[in-house]
Amino acid sequence: MNTWTEKAKDSFWSKVDKSGGLNACWPWTRSCTGTGYGQVNMGKSHGPSLRAHRVAFQLANGAIQDGGKDGNHGVVVLHTCDNRLCCNPKHLRAGTQADNVRDAFAKGRVKTPQANDAEVKRRAAAYPRFVLAMRYLLAHPGDPAQVERAITLLRELGE
Repeated sequence: MNTWTEKAKDSFWSKVDKSGGLNACWPWTRSCTGTGYGQVNMGKSHGPSLRAHRVAFQLANGAIQDGGKDGNHGVVVLHTCDNRLCCNPKHLRAGTQADNVRDAFAKGRVKTPQANDAEVKRRAAAYPRFVLAMRYLLAHPGDPAQVERAITLLRELGE
């Protein structure tokens, strides 16, 4: 990103709608990926297209170090606003893919199976109780309160 000329930077920002003000989302107004992220096409001689929010982050904060130790692509740029087209540097932060997944779960963007007590009891008649308890626990990974709840349900069901 350090090789961007002022003209190229101006061209990039001209494709971002900043009309909402400094704290609003600044959506990318050009092409998008199939998953809804802004896409900057650099031309064949400049390599593959780039995600617009990554370019915006780098123009505001400097280069992103890629190539994580674990073989993943290293640093990702997360949207605090959850708007995939947003290029406002105030809405972007650097993190890992693990940070991104945690953020998605915390904000409810990842759907996990949910089971309530009545549903667990209803299914118990048709399924072996231990299998049902395992499904219930998998729907609530890492939550000690839910582990206790599943144990209580098993006891109520006669296990």
